[in-house]
Formats: sequence, C-alpha cells, structure tokens
Amino acid sequence: MKLESRGRDEARGVLTRLEGAGESRLAGFAYVPERAAAGAPLLVAVHGISRDAHEQVRAFETMAESRGWALLAPAFGEERHADYQRLGRVGRGPRSDHALEALIELCSQRFSLSFGPRYFFGYSAGGQFVHRYLMAHPARVDAAVIGAPGWYTFPDPKRSYPYGIRVGRELPGVRMSPGEFLQTPMMLIVGSRDSERDPSLRQSARVDRMQGHDRLERAVRWTEAMNALARRRELPEPVRLQVLKGVGHGFAEACTAGQLTLAEAFLCDPAAKDPETPASPASPAKENR
Repeated sequence: MKLESRGRDEARGVLTRLEGAGESRLAGFAYVPERAAAGAPLLVAVHGISRDAHEQVRAFETMAESRGWALLAPAFGEERHADYQRLGRVGRGPRSDHALEALIELCSQRFSLSFGPRYFFGYSAGGQFVHRYLMAHPARVDAAVIGAPGWYTFPDPKRSYPYGIRVGRELPGVRMSPGEFLQTPMMLIVGSRDSERDPSLRQSARVDRMQGHDRLERAVRWTEAMNALARRRELPEPVRLQVLKGVGHGFAEACTAGQLTLAEAFLCDPAAKDPETPASPASPAKENR
C-alpha cells in the first residue's frame, strides 16, 4: 500500500494522509478508488482505543476498491480527543462529531468528490463513537456496523447522557430523538466469548446494573432495548445482532472470524435477511482493542 500526503487534488487509488481539519485539526487516512464517481458512498471506519486509524484503512481498502466507495478513517488523538467515544462533552476537549464533519468536508474537497450515502463502522471504542454519533445525527448515517462496544447509550429519556438520551448541557445543540435514530439500520457484532472484564471495559456498579457485566451481555441488552422501543413506536426493528462463535474481544480476531464479510453484506443491503454467521477461526489473532 503506497502512502502519500499531498495538497489539493489528491491522487486516486493510493492511501492518503489528511493532515487536519477544522479547529480541532483532526487528521486521518483516506482511500478513494480511481473509479469512485460523484455520489459514491463514503465508508467512515473508526478506530478503538489503540487509535490505529491506519489499521482501519488496511482492513477496508479491498472492500472500498471493489465497491468503488470512498474510505475515511479519522485519527482521534489521545490528548486532544480523549472523550471522542462520547462525542466530546463540555469541558472534555473538542467535539469529536464536529471534528469528523470537518474531516469529511476536507476529504471531499481534496478529492473533488461529492459523497452519496454515508456508511459507518466502529470497533470497541470506535463502536461507542459510531452508535452515539448515529443517535445524535441520524440524518448523517445511512447504515452502521457497530463492533463490540464496551458500553452504550440506551434509548432512555429519563437517564442523563451518556447513559441515556437526556443530553442536557453535555452536547450543546444535540437532541437525541428515538423517532429519528431508530430508523437507521444497524448491525451489532460481538464475539460469543467476549465476556472478559478487562481493564479497558467500563466497570461501575451503575453500568453493570443497567447494562450487564460484559460486552456480550451488554450487546444483547442494548439490542433488546432499541428494538423494543422501535416496536412500541410501530417501526421496524433497527438493530441486527450477530454473535461470532468462539471469538473474544479483538479487532483482528473478529475480522478473521468474518466480521468484514458481515459488514460488507449488511452495508450493501441493510434490508436483506440475516446472513449466516461465519465459522469461528482456527486460531485467534492477537487482540487489538
């Protein structure tokens, strides 16, 4: 994979580093196939706490090339965007949702390309960002794949954000409306062995009581809560839960077990029936949250 960093009119078909956008100066990596045309879908792939945006591009480059999609992986810095998973609440640094919008606009300008549908993928901490971004800005997301977040924002208007959707002053200008975000198709992917309470998992009596003790249990409860609320509002169930058999918590391990195949099939046709869950890998890959 050739890496280039240039000014305007970036070359197609090579991995390009975007040096920064907006007041937050959010950087990232972009890959735009030569055949990507005006209105091409944009896939935004968000890293976890490893903050390895380059890894996200490597994982999805082949998909982007074969589909003619533009690919963008933001790189949220550890110091400046310490609260990126929760969109950058008041007093905790720049807003990560605003920073991403500036980066998307920069990408569009650099490649002289207007984007069509927006698809999102996020793993672990990136999955936290993606589902909260979707709940805050449903009109900006056409479909999303959420991989094994540690914990969730539940669609409960009585609970304060980020535990529930009573945003208040945490995110000025944001109103989380179930009638809007429940209409966005989502796939939630988690491993059947993702039950370890490791140091990166949010652990508190409040979260454990409300959401469960591990990522698998929390994924099940959030899916049930979102789909139950949709049914009460006479809307189609928006969340499709896929459990990868024999898989723990690790981006590479989940990809080996078929996460990318599931993501591609879902994003290409979110209304399709549930795909068959891929077989578990023969040997787990190195964990990378």
